[in-house]
Amino acid sequence: MEHCVDVTVVIPTRNEAPNVPEMLRRLDCALRGLDAEVLFVDDSDDDTPAVIGAAARAAPRPVRLLHRAPEDRTG
Repeated sequence: MEHCVDVTVVIPTRNEAPNVPEMLRRLDCALRGLDAEVLFVDDSDDDTPAVIGAAARAAPRPVRLLHRAPEDRTG
């Protein structure tokens, strides 16, 4: 059975690789004491998905990634 969390923070990103580690650090402080997860919805063309993946492995809470390929993007 999948664990249900109380809060999911959804973060849209596009080519934000340098900012991901600091964002997760700040979110960890803000979400302390909450059963929360972070979901990145990423439209990047750079290495942001890889940076999110690496940061997720070191994060103290669940971090998920939904990467949308260029052909899947609208607007």
